Amino acid sequence: MRDVLRRRSARPQPTPDPTSAPEDRGLAAPTEPPDDAARSPLTRLDAALDAFARDDRATCQALLDLVPDGGGDLGRALRLLCEGLEADAAGDRHRARDRIQLADAIAPPVPPLLDAIGRFHHRTGDYDRAFRAYALLAAFDPTAWGRFRRGLPHVVAARYLPVLAGATRDEPGNPPHHDLGSARDALAARIGVDAGAVVASRLAVGPRRAAWRTRTSLHAELEDAGIDTRCLGGGEPYRLPEVLIHDAPSVPGLASVSRPIVRGILRDTTVASKSYLLLREDRAILDARPEELASVEVQLTADPAVVATDGDRLLVLEPRTVDQELPVAVSLIGERSTAFGHWMLEFLPRLLAVRDLVVRDRVPVLIDAQMPGSHRQSLRTLLGPDHPIVVVPPGGSVLVERLHAATQPLYMPLAPVPPGDGPPDLMAPHGPTVARLIREALPPDPADLTTKRRVYLSRGGRARRRLESADEVETWAAGHGFVVVDPSELTFDAQYRLMREADVVMGPDGSALYLTWFARPGTRIGILGNGQTADFHQFYEVAAALGQPVLMLQGELTRAHANFKEMSDYRIDAGRLDGFMEALGAL
Repeated sequence: MRDVLRRRSARPQPTPDPTSAPEDRGLAAPTEPPDDAARSPLTRLDAALDAFARDDRATCQALLDLVPDGGGDLGRALRLLCEGLEADAAGDRHRARDRIQLADAIAPPVPPLLDAIGRFHHRTGDYDRAFRAYALLAAFDPTAWGRFRRGLPHVVAARYLPVLAGATRDEPGNPPHHDLGSARDALAARIGVDAGAVVASRLAVGPRRAAWRTRTSLHAELEDAGIDTRCLGGGEPYRLPEVLIHDAPSVPGLASVSRPIVRGILRDTTVASKSYLLLREDRAILDARPEELASVEVQLTADPAVVATDGDRLLVLEPRTVDQELPVAVSLIGERSTAFGHWMLEFLPRLLAVRDLVVRDRVPVLIDAQMPGSHRQSLRTLLGPDHPIVVVPPGGSVLVERLHAATQPLYMPLAPVPPGDGPPDLMAPHGPTVARLIREALPPDPADLTTKRRVYLSRGGRARRRLESADEVETWAAGHGFVVVDPSELTFDAQYRLMREADVVMGPDGSALYLTWFARPGTRIGILGNGQTADFHQFYEVAAALGQPVLMLQGELTRAHANFKEMSDYRIDAGRLDGFMEALGAL
């Protein structure tokens, strides 16, 4: 690894001058264009479109004034859109709608125009017009469907269920199962549960039929019907540690009962792509105990296999026929298997609980096709480079004769309904057991391992839980001997080695901090937070068991998240960091 790693996602840049429009398109701009070219209608119309794309409507209209005949339908559409957006900003909704509908009727299918038209209609509730604009825009930019889905009322989402269902099949990364679940709920409310299930089964990936099953917890299933079932730890009263905060009162520890980590083997169990459910006999098995489901409201229809719920019954889209059968396997499949934080807290611990058996018997590991490369690399590191891995394609299913299964060390609610507040000890892992499973899985350190690194884990340009003073903080960190990295830009092997080398790890609250599970005992961890302390007891619990001191520095809230307060944006004055580091070093 290079001595200096400096990975920073692109930050927003100052708006360029309209004359530099070719640079906006990734082309080399001529330094001194000839006067006749600069004055040509083509150049001015091109610059006007670029100005509109960067939301500089004044420049756009000024350039259009210089174009003979106004630039045809493109020029007229640009002018109408500028007038409509200005009227909208002034609160004149009637004029805004009139101008933008006229533009919609004549606008050539150019991405900046389609995006502006789609956003306006979406914002004002004219979803059919928004759909038409985004459907055209998606031919240029597939992520346009994500912008169309965002914020759709549930009842409206039901009308566009085929789009949402198709997205769960075609989109890389994390498909929009939450949106799909909301649309299914709305469809069932509109045409009835049975009719909604029939429609959903026809839109599912792969042949499916809807059937009611009894929901049961994985704990109960393993205890009642599992083979070689054993509890690895937890399930006892204990006290979660206090959350230490710099320059502010700490959050007191909590008396709780740790979640038991139970493992065993289930016979003749079906696993389906992206679904958390294990299907066995007449039951749908979910790693959620009744008291946990009662503690915070969740949307179970966010699971791609669930169409409706009725008490402890689930209406499930089950495979008509399975795609393949295996004599033995362990499943790391689930709706959120692509998200790094969920990978670390849900999926990897499942594997760690059965890793000794999986390695000894070379048990195949089932994974979703959408799983990122870094997740797969972590499997190679923890299981061996040639361990058998079976990729389950979208819509695929596997019947396993002997399925190794383990409960998660802490309860992670599936799709909590906003605000998602539960009891403060909802996530209560047994730290010593989690730490033991982690230590047993780590490969030996290489002989050339260097230590005493300071590592700052950047969140790059992520949209939620943004540290708005990130540039200022990262500049301070680089000037105080920290290697500043965005872990998402590194391979897992590079992430892992960096953690093994670190004496101090600091970063904004986010999933990257769970990489410290791989750090050495004695590594100090500094968390930059937005003022919310919910769920941090579990982080401090595991860190304490790993021998890693933790201290948090709280920032100033700048923008509250509409649904989940822990996702709010904040800023931290870099002038506070010297004192924070001194206090962290004293732990």
